[in-house]
Parts: sequence; structure tokens; C-alpha cells
Amino acid sequence: MNFFISASLAFFVLSIYTAHYIVELHKTTKDSAERDFVSKTSLYVSIEEEEDVSYSPLQQDYYRDSCPSAERIIRKALKEIYKARPSIAPSLIRLLFHDCFIETSSEKEAPPNLSLKGLDVIAFIKSELENTCPGVVSCADTLALATKEAVSLAGGPKYSLRIGRKDSLVTFKDIAQRELPSPHATLSEILARFASRGFSPQETVSLLGAHSIGITHCTFFQDRLYNFSGTGKPDPELNTGFLQELKSKCPFSASASSPSPFNNEGGYLNF
Repeated sequence: MNFFISASLAFFVLSIYTAHYIVELHKTTKDSAERDFVSKTSLYVSIEEEEDVSYSPLQQDYYRDSCPSAERIIRKALKEIYKARPSIAPSLIRLLFHDCFIETSSEKEAPPNLSLKGLDVIAFIKSELENTCPGVVSCADTLALATKEAVSLAGGPKYSLRIGRKDSLVTFKDIAQRELPSPHATLSEILARFASRGFSPQETVSLLGAHSIGITHCTFFQDRLYNFSGTGKPDPELNTGFLQELKSKCPFSASASSPSPFNNEGGYLNF
């Protein structure tokens, strides 16, 4: 089963995905005191439903009175970072994906999160916000708004975002490990996992493509090129031409940590 999707489509579906999950994650705890983003075990933020919760509707101008310059601060900071580090775009998309997919807070030590990048960027942006509006903007909203800007800077669409998420005060390492899809999962497993979250096959591939723009590591798919399911042969589902292209980028002797670049200049991603 082959999928051919443009990077722009991937970003479009990402915007739909983001809006959907931001709406779903609206239950907030009463005590939303800010925690230091880096020192705490919480990776970033989603809402954890507790026994005593209050409901705060999300809205686009949530910080209009409490921190009116919040989005401007985030936008300015990310523009400067993106100039020197364009790879931050897929990194932030992946961060937001890991945050929202499990619908609870994650931990940096959970195996699926060990390779996450961009935490330093969110920490920096959060510190900039704290200088102007201490204790106001949540880490959850900082990540969501920074990702929105990253999508736009990387050539994706501009989209509106309802904000007002609060930060969880607890973490669940086992949930992150259990719920986040494995890079070695089969197509059927991936489609089933995303279908349980309401994604169609096309949306699933679009999202996965969007958060892996730039580079990926050969180790995540090398078995499909040379020893699929222990057969000693390539994955028969792979397009022949695409298989040869991947082999040229990831020869059998390649180091497991060798990154493989993918085209993000209006080209196509084939999974």
C-alpha cells in the first residue's frame, strides 16, 4: 500500500489535527500554577482529568487581557530561531503530536520521547513569556502556538488556534510508552492506532509525513529495505523506484544513526 502526499497537504491535515485535539483537550485543573518547563519531569503539557475539575472554554483571544503580547512574543522568538535552525519545524510538530496523541501528560524519560528535540526552544520561549507575563501562559499553549508558527514558517498554511489549555501536574510514563506508535509498527498497526483517534488512512500518513520533514534516521526503516520481517528481502509493499532511492541513501553498511534527508521543496513523500 503506497501513499503519495505533498508536504502542503501534510501541513493542511496537521492544522485540522491540531484544531481537533486542542478542542478535545479542554478539561482543566483548578490549580494551574506554572512549573519550570525543563526541571520538571513533565515533557510538555496536556490536560489530565482529575476528580475536581473546572471547565474553561478555549478561545482564540484567550490571553487578550492577561497577556496580550503572548502570540507576538512567540512569533518573534520562533522566527529568529527558525532562521538559524529550520529543522525546529518538524521537531515542534512532533512534540505537539506526542503531547496530543496520548491525551495526557508525557515524560521525557519514556522511550518514545527520548529522541524528541525542541524542548530547549519551548523552554526559551516560555522564559521570554515569563519576563512579560509571569505565570500566565501555560507550557501547553506555548507549545501549541509555537508549533503553529513553525508550520507557517516551514511553508505550511496559517491557521487559527483556540487556546487556554492548562498544564498537567502529574505524569504517566507508562501511558506514553504504551500509546505512542512505534516506528517499527506495521501498516495495519499504525492505521488501527490512528483510527482509534478518528484519523483516516490519508490523514494518518499526512500527519506522519508532516512531523518527519527534513531528516529521518536510517535505523527506523532499514529493515524494510533489506530484511523485512526477517525474510532477508525488502518489504514487498514498497514501490520499486522508491526502494532503490532509499537504498542509495541508506546502504546496508550505514550507521544506525545516519540521518537521511527528505525533500521539502514542494516534492512528495512516499510511505
